[in-house]
Amino acid sequence: MFNNNEKENSAPLEEIWKLSSFSLDTEIQSINHQKIEERLKKLVKDIEYGYDTNEETICFHNFVSYLYWKCDKRKIAMEFASKALELGEKIQSLGRTDNIVTICNFYYFHKGNGDVVKSRKFLKQFNDLYKGAYFQKLKYIAKAELAVCISKLGPFCATKAIEMFRESVGKMSTFVDCWQFYFALTLRRKKHLLTIQDMADAQSVEEDREAFDIYMNVIKTTSSKNLKSRSLTEVGLIVYDNQDKYKDMDYMKCFEDAIEVNPMSYHALQRYGQHLRYQRNLQKSKEILEKSLTIRETTIAYHHLGLTYQKMVLLEHNEKKKARLLNRKHFPKPESLKERSRISRQESFKVRGHIPRNDSLKVEGSNMKNYHDKEKNVETSRDSEQVRAKMKSVRYVPRYPGDERLLNAERCFQKALQLVTSFNQARYDLGLVQRMLGKSDEALENFRYITNSYKGKSSDKLQLIFAYEQQAFCRFDLFKTSKDENDIINAVDALNRALDILSLYIDPLPKLKYGSSCIQVLEETMNKYECLHSGEENRNENFAHLYEKAKEYKKAYEIYSKCETKSAAVYQKMVENLKEAGDHENAIGILNRLIIDKDPNTPSRPFLFRMYMDGALYSLDKRNYEETKIRFLQCRKCIPAWEMRTDNCYSEDNLLDFLILHICEERCPLAEKLVHVLTQSFFIKWNVTKNLDDCIIGHGIMEYYEDVIARAKYVLLFYHENHSDCEDHNGEFLKMQHKRLCMGAKTNILNIILGNAEQPSHHPNIILPNDFATAEEDSKEDPGTHALESRLTMDILKTTFALQESKVTSQKYITCI
Repeated sequence: MFNNNEKENSAPLEEIWKLSSFSLDTEIQSINHQKIEERLKKLVKDIEYGYDTNEETICFHNFVSYLYWKCDKRKIAMEFASKALELGEKIQSLGRTDNIVTICNFYYFHKGNGDVVKSRKFLKQFNDLYKGAYFQKLKYIAKAELAVCISKLGPFCATKAIEMFRESVGKMSTFVDCWQFYFALTLRRKKHLLTIQDMADAQSVEEDREAFDIYMNVIKTTSSKNLKSRSLTEVGLIVYDNQDKYKDMDYMKCFEDAIEVNPMSYHALQRYGQHLRYQRNLQKSKEILEKSLTIRETTIAYHHLGLTYQKMVLLEHNEKKKARLLNRKHFPKPESLKERSRISRQESFKVRGHIPRNDSLKVEGSNMKNYHDKEKNVETSRDSEQVRAKMKSVRYVPRYPGDERLLNAERCFQKALQLVTSFNQARYDLGLVQRMLGKSDEALENFRYITNSYKGKSSDKLQLIFAYEQQAFCRFDLFKTSKDENDIINAVDALNRALDILSLYIDPLPKLKYGSSCIQVLEETMNKYECLHSGEENRNENFAHLYEKAKEYKKAYEIYSKCETKSAAVYQKMVENLKEAGDHENAIGILNRLIIDKDPNTPSRPFLFRMYMDGALYSLDKRNYEETKIRFLQCRKCIPAWEMRTDNCYSEDNLLDFLILHICEERCPLAEKLVHVLTQSFFIKWNVTKNLDDCIIGHGIMEYYEDVIARAKYVLLFYHENHSDCEDHNGEFLKMQHKRLCMGAKTNILNIILGNAEQPSHHPNIILPNDFATAEEDSKEDPGTHALESRLTMDILKTTFALQESKVTSQKYITCI
């Protein structure tokens, strides 16, 4: 098809792949088929409703055609792709009528169908563009389109989408407003409270600031009323989330302005109705959300309308509760009831901060931080950590079977799920409403659906904590009528699953531990029901595991320490929990006492080595070099080769720790420096010799090598890049021994690698730091010197211990055979 000159100027196939929708294959593979079908269903409805710009319309036609192709519906895929091609002919983009994504997709569609002639036609069309003056600008547009598509796949793709936006929109001299809008939308959603993927994003504010600036630019420049309206809506959401940073702006005014610009914008109406509920203007919230649904039925509108109905019931319940409590004040109480009354009031009105302007209500003795509305207390800090800490899975809910408003809420959530089955937030709220209606069995199935549908990146793990907790609360509800202990056992199992996930979040967000109910409820339940334990020992073990997962290491240690009979495993747990609590001194103290007493329950050698090494690292981090030295010496005593050695007394046979063999012979300055570092180290002074350094004059060289290799605990084969820089006098004898050792005549061999030297694979390698050749050694107090020596000491200890353990394992295996 092409002559030689044309082939030289043709685009590489890799470029075509990168600019086609097929570049999204990796992300698509991580999404289950059901979610792809749901995404397709929504995108097709969006296309039918219409987009603000032709660029968006073409973009989503391309995306839909690709998704249909991946679902093996090739005929429909070709129809949407043809429509995208037709639409491209109606617009002028930078003086051209070509959409690169459409062309690249058609190339792969026809190639997949086996139509070589048509695929070559699109390949030639792409190559013509590739050689043209506008290609770079068209490439930016294509990347912007693909970034929009990848952002639609879910929050786990946000980071990659943002990178693509920066490579496209960020480099365009002139750009279409819709690409800016989607760029800002992805930035804002990346750190959304319930879809956040990276804990670092919870603390970041840069994305919100950048998104705000982009939206304001779109508002000033766009000619599209709908795009301007949507941008004003998004600005309102950012202002609401960051009211301390935008004190001069009113987020409700942003929503009102958005509706004024485009009264038929269902986006603006949805958000306006949602925030009216936050302000407890429930009747108007209901009217605005219903108006939004008359324009277009969406999952978001149905979801928030359901929440509005639910909040009507909760507010009314709360008012009744407060009225009853206030009425009791007018009647004298018997002295015996005063304390109980005081506690009841505390439970009913206890609030961790101010009374929030949201759906959070205090009911039935519970500080009911209503998780489902995700609203934040505007009087308190907007920091994501504090917000997450205040989210609480509702344990007690008021019961109103048959209430018409709750039934309306149930229907709204069900309609939202009909539109998007995987909308787990609506399913969670449906379960809460069903609990209020007394349908705990139906609620349990909805909460179980959420946890069963979790497929890694495509869902938010944080949501699973509350779904598992709600499963447990449903089990407790059912137990009240069934009295079946299996309900309690299943409830505890669900709470343990919630705690398993919560433990992943405790370190980056420690306050979240107090926002979740699972730890407190597990403690109460395990104390109350003996059916969960098979004996006192098992009871202690269960509580210890609970505190370990909750990162309450001191409590776990206390439980293990109370065990009447302590096995090696119990001592190991005690030490591990002390170490995790930061008490390295007492952790190692326990081990030292066991060793001194020769206790048969002393933990295994690998455990001792690991704990002493962790202690050394801890002391090194604190710059306590004397303590580090002690820990390193304890590590060395765990290694069989040095097990019997002490600092003051050792046999003649144990004098030689290392023989350094180096083919540069004795005059290599780097090898001599290695000897100096090992023998003069602040931490461990090793007994080292190099090549022929200890060879007595007149002694046979071959006999010397035989003797010294046999005596050395380990042989270090030293490698660096420029061997030719060193003098080589007796190199032939040395090379023979070097070759012999490399053939495996001795197993205790380590390779010491400096810089970019070769790294042989026939023995374990220790890599010296790059500054080894230039590091100063003259000052014992120099932290830089200690860092160099400590790293080399750690590497030697870890590598030699691993070698010794592999030998022991191998010998045990052979013995068994």
